[in-house]
Amino acid sequence: MTQTPTSIDIFCNVIDNYGDIGVSWRLSKTLPLYINPTKVRFFTNKKSTFKTLVPKLNEKNIVAEFYEDLHDAKFQDLIPADLVIEAFGCDLPQTYIKNMPSNTKLWINLEYISAEKWIESYHLMPSIQKNGVKKFFFMPGFTAKSGGLLHADLSNCDFINDEFSNNSCSKSLLDWISEHIGESLSIHKKNGDGIITIFTYPQAPISRLIEKIQSSKLRDKKIAYLIPKSVFEKSPCISKIHLNKNHQIYVCDFVPHSDFDYLLRVGNLNIVRGEDSMVRAIWIHSPFLWNIYPQTEDTHLKKLEAWLEIGKFSDDYKKATLSLNNPKMPIENLVKYVESVFEDKNVNKEFDDFRDYCQNKVPNLCREIKDFFTKITQNK
Repeated sequence: MTQTPTSIDIFCNVIDNYGDIGVSWRLSKTLPLYINPTKVRFFTNKKSTFKTLVPKLNEKNIVAEFYEDLHDAKFQDLIPADLVIEAFGCDLPQTYIKNMPSNTKLWINLEYISAEKWIESYHLMPSIQKNGVKKFFFMPGFTAKSGGLLHADLSNCDFINDEFSNNSCSKSLLDWISEHIGESLSIHKKNGDGIITIFTYPQAPISRLIEKIQSSKLRDKKIAYLIPKSVFEKSPCISKIHLNKNHQIYVCDFVPHSDFDYLLRVGNLNIVRGEDSMVRAIWIHSPFLWNIYPQTEDTHLKKLEAWLEIGKFSDDYKKATLSLNNPKMPIENLVKYVESVFEDKNVNKEFDDFRDYCQNKVPNLCREIKDFFTKITQNK
């Protein structure tokens, strides 16, 4: 008989931004679609961050638990779950760890996504812990030998059906724009104007990009730039840009996690940051550029180049992506690519091809976790 966990605990320690908690929370929501446990507990140290991301918790059988530190008294008598996932190597409470041997069947350390080849040899590697429970590394990635990706939920009709795909102006999308951003942007969308959504880290050359576009081939095209308030406030130069009469900047409030797919549907081009946003952008039928999380010694650029190679993207796209992430690269590469998004009718093809590759060739992370749990428990 196939065994699946009846309970799942997922831990996420928030350091900065929303990247780690975004991935962890999406896993918490998606994993039950494949495993159907009795309960899922999501533990995080930042209640305020979670509440911003998830204003209303409507998920069935999922409980959000908050703690100040790892010595929180709530862990003293807590019974660990069958399946325990620590996101990105975060520490677990010692009292919780002590109780794992008699309760936990599988302990996973979920690492950051990477397209680098070396992760294949680390994926599913065990690590014996002091409490005697084996902890296994799960390495999400873009190859058959990696842990795979959090796949789109294809049962969600709003996400995949024809009415709501291909950046269509379906009534539901226009209504969402009007409600969450404003009637003016809804009119832009309905009229077929260009819309660029910008969700980037402060290091990205966004103000220079918008400034250069003003004198580019797109100067006479109606274009709206949609920028979250958090990004706009950390990039003061944006407000000083002199826009021509055809271009306009819209600043929107933070979009809840559950609505992020709608936001991606708004843009003809999505410039996204971090892991969760990039993976969601893959499943959308629109072009996107990835602003990877910056690291010391340019480690992030090596990861980015590996991703660009595995995606088999065009040279123009590679140059544009590197210009977005590397200040040493000319901004003109980025401007040229943005122009092509609105001028080249075939620009979507490489994204459709990559989406199909990810859907058909890259493992489904949740299924991989489910199958590995079954394998481990059957061998005990």
